[in-house]
Amino acid sequence: MVRVALATAVPALRLGLREMLQGAGFLILDEGADAGDLDLANVDVLVLAAADWEEWWSKQGNERAEASSSPALVILSEQPNAAARLAALGLPGWAWLPEAASAGLLAAAVAAAAAGLAAAPAGGRTPASAEHALAALTPAALPVLEEPLTPRELEVLRLLAKGLPNKQIARELTISEHTVKFHVSAIYAKLGAASRTEAVSQAARRGLVAL
Repeated sequence: MVRVALATAVPALRLGLREMLQGAGFLILDEGADAGDLDLANVDVLVLAAADWEEWWSKQGNERAEASSSPALVILSEQPNAAARLAALGLPGWAWLPEAASAGLLAAAVAAAAAGLAAAPAGGRTPASAEHALAALTPAALPVLEEPLTPRELEVLRLLAKGLPNKQIARELTISEHTVKFHVSAIYAKLGAASRTEAVSQAARRGLVAL
């Protein structure tokens, strides 16, 4: 299980993040208003929603990096160059999301960062300067799937990555909810996943979905 700590000075946001992460199956080890006050000794991923996240890293993150004990980092920020800055930190994994990211996108980003990947929003929000860093942090190609996903399964998978529930996926694709469940089961089997979060993480590693 991925162990997570979260930090934001906004109590309501902290509550929302906690509920979304716990709902996705992550274990919350610590949380608070200031990342500097958290115990990150056994944390896999730190989720940080703060305008001064770079200041925190400069004060504390570098020491942990030198000690080879730095957690992966997921930043919720509206700074347009956040991805490029994260890419330069030498983290074991990182992700950048806008503050209004969905629960599904947050879960996928945390899973990707925990797996040592780099992730940032699709649709042109990732700075061009970060493209090489994104490629550099992506592990070597995974073995080819024994049974490729069908076009319909890929459609379902990409909606899963957006955090849509089965009922909404059914409406989007004009199919029954039972059919969606059938496709989700097939996706799990082909990707070797046991949950939506794991399926999206595996798909992101294979380039099947963009976070």
